[in-house]
Amino acid sequence: MHRLVGVLEQHDRRGLRIDHEGLLGQRAGADLTFWSLHDFTLAKGASINVDPGRSVSIYANRQTVIDGTIKAPAGNILITSLQDATGDTRYNMGYGEFGLTRSIWIGDDAVLDVSARDAVGRDERGVSYAAVPDGGTISIGGTGGLNSDGYPVVSDAFVIDRPGALIDASGTSAVVQVQNGRTYIPTFAASDGGTISLYSSFGMALDGTMRAAAGGSGASGGTLNLTMSSRGYATGQPNANAPYAVGDLPAAFQRSRDIRLVQSAPGSGLSADLLPGEADPAMQFGRAVIGVDQIQKGGFGSLSLYTRDLLIFDGNIDLSLSRSLHLSSGVIAAAPDTPNSTIRLSASYVRLGGVYDAAAAAIFDVTPIFFEAEGAVRAQEDIDAARGIFVIDRAEHAIDVGHILLLIAARPCMAAGPAHSNVT
Repeated sequence: MHRLVGVLEQHDRRGLRIDHEGLLGQRAGADLTFWSLHDFTLAKGASINVDPGRSVSIYANRQTVIDGTIKAPAGNILITSLQDATGDTRYNMGYGEFGLTRSIWIGDDAVLDVSARDAVGRDERGVSYAAVPDGGTISIGGTGGLNSDGYPVVSDAFVIDRPGALIDASGTSAVVQVQNGRTYIPTFAASDGGTISLYSSFGMALDGTMRAAAGGSGASGGTLNLTMSSRGYATGQPNANAPYAVGDLPAAFQRSRDIRLVQSAPGSGLSADLLPGEADPAMQFGRAVIGVDQIQKGGFGSLSLYTRDLLIFDGNIDLSLSRSLHLSSGVIAAAPDTPNSTIRLSASYVRLGGVYDAAAAAIFDVTPIFFEAEGAVRAQEDIDAARGIFVIDRAEHAIDVGHILLLIAARPCMAAGPAHSNVT
C-alpha cells in the first residue's frame, strides 16, 4: 500500500481505492458467472466489465454467441460448457449438449479483453510508483481439466473466431521513479503477456485477431494454447442407459482431430454472411489451422499445440519463439502434398511429446523406426534423425523429446524417450 495525496479519486476506473488513512490499494471487486442449460448471447453493443484481476465465466450447454465486449483487465474470461462436479454427470461431463453445428461464436465486433492496465500514482513527495500486472487469461471451449482417461475435456462445439474479433491478453508498461542514492531515476517497467487457450472436439476457424504481446522491452510475450481432442460417443436414440446418445453420426464427423501449422494462415473460408449455429461447407470437422504469421503478429512468446491425432506441418515452416514451444500429438506429420518441406523451430525450450499410442498408430499400417535422442543434440544431427524435416536451432537451450511418432513422407521416425538434451 502507498500513501497518496489528492492523486486519485476514491474509486477510479482502474478499480483502485484510497482508504481512510490515505493508502492506495486494489478494490476488492467481484467475479461474474453466467449459467445456461441452453443458449447464451451477448448482443452487439452489450458489454460486461469487471474490476482488474476479477473473472467473467460463461457456461452454456448449447449455442454461445459473443457479439459484444467483455473486459476483465489482468483477470480471467472463461467461455465453455456447463461443468459437472466430481462424480456428477448431469451436464454431460463438461462436453455440452451435442449438435453438429453447435459453436462458441466470437463475432465480428466482439472483444474479449484481459489485457493489463497500469496504475500510476504519486506519494506525498511527488515520487511516482506503479502497479504493472501481467496480462490475464482467456479460455474458450474448456477449462484445462482432464477426464478419467487423462485426456482434456473439451466442448462439443466449433470455436469460431470471426474476422474483426479481438481476443487480447497483452501486458502493459509504465514509467516509475526508482531511488538511486538521494535521487530518483525515471525507469521503464513492463509486464508479460497473458494466456489464450482454445479447446474443441469439433474444429476451429481462427479468422480474428489474437494477441498477448509483452508490455514492452524486458517483458515476455504470452502463451497461445490450442487443444483438439476427440472422445467416444453413444449413437442411437437417448435412453436410460445412454442419456447423451447423439443419434447417427455422419461420415464427415468420423475423422481424426488434427491441428495444421502453416506459415501464413489462409483464412477459414467461412461465408461472410454465416450466422451462429448454421452449417457451412468450409466448416470441417476435426480441423484447426494456425499460421506462424498469426502467432508472430499476436506477440506470443510461447505456443502449445495438443491433439490426440495428427499435428501436420503444411509447407515450409519457420517459427521462432522467445520462450517455449510444446508440441503434443499422436502423430506428427508433413502434409501429403508438401513431403519435402523444412520445418525450422526455434525457442528457448522445445518439447516434442504427447499422446502416442502404439495400438492406435497401427491404423496407419506403418512400421515405426525408433531413434534415441541422447547426449548433446546438434541441429544438423536432428535434421538427419528426422529425415530432413526438422531444424531445432536455438543454441544452448533445452530440447525435451517425449514419446511421439513422426511421419515423414510416409516413412515414420519415433522419438523414444523421454530424453533430455541440450542444443549446442
